[in-house]
Amino acid sequence: PEDGLKLSSHQVLLRNQIEAFKAGEDDVSTHTRGRNKPVMLGQVGIRCRHCSHLPVVQRQKGSTYFPATLLGLYQAAQNMSATHMQGGLCSSMPQEIKDQFATFSNSKVASSGSGRPYWAKAAKKIGWVDTEEGIRFIRDLPPEQWAEKLQN
Repeated sequence: PEDGLKLSSHQVLLRNQIEAFKAGEDDVSTHTRGRNKPVMLGQVGIRCRHCSHLPVVQRQKGSTYFPATLLGLYQAAQNMSATHMQGGLCSSMPQEIKDQFATFSNSKVASSGSGRPYWAKAAKKIGWVDTEEGIRFIRDLPPEQWAEKLQN
């Protein structure tokens, strides 16, 4: 809820174009370029909400990211914005939203509190946690691990 107070209009727009999801069989079995570690079943990723209905193999470059940690979430979203959304690769995104991105990219405005720490903190507030197997939803972990993960 505090995004509008802490983030630029561009960042708020971007956050509204992505969704979180758990990696399924298709995500795990599809090779992801540039990854050092394979995607794990149940790992939390972010994807473009406009083309998420398409099968994994039909999505364009940059539509899906699986950051290894919460601190990597910000950069993954920036990469998605630059390559997939603003780069014009998403054919499912409405023109109105493409136009909004274009407007914001022409007027660079700094935002206080944005960047890696803010995105990581916001994700943690809604129940995302770092694990050895990438980001997970805390509700998917055994309850005995919750206290430890919430303190970190």
